Amino acid sequence: MEDFFKKHNFNSKQENKRNRRFHIVRYFPKIQTYEFINVGIILYDKNEVFYRLLQSEEISKLHCPSLIESKVLRNSLDSLDKYMQKQQELNTVLEDVSKRYKNILDTSFQLVYAGNEEPMALTDKLFYDYIGYKFDSEEK
Repeated sequence: MEDFFKKHNFNSKQENKRNRRFHIVRYFPKIQTYEFINVGIILYDKNEVFYRLLQSEEISKLHCPSLIESKVLRNSLDSLDKYMQKQQELNTVLEDVSKRYKNILDTSFQLVYAGNEEPMALTDKLFYDYIGYKFDSEEK
């Protein structure tokens, strides 16, 4: 088993890795069908909250006409960004997001990531893994 971990650059002993909790911010264009689009990441590390949300230029790249025609997503994310700049406790943030943006934005269940990355770099990495990869352009 150790050979497998070495071959794939895994540290089987998980030395110096910290578990960090994170949630995915989801936008519900039509709450009745529970369809959603991942639009952000909220990471909790050492009593600090880090986040990354879709930017306006990224929103315009989404291939969903009902989103592009509506300014609800942009306005909601702008409002959430201003709110998140206060850097509150994670539990308070999650409750407030659910209450303030009911039926528009919500967060996923808690996920855990084990790693050594700096919090902001990890936030960007998670954002890419769950959201940003959609904006990669294919070379022809």
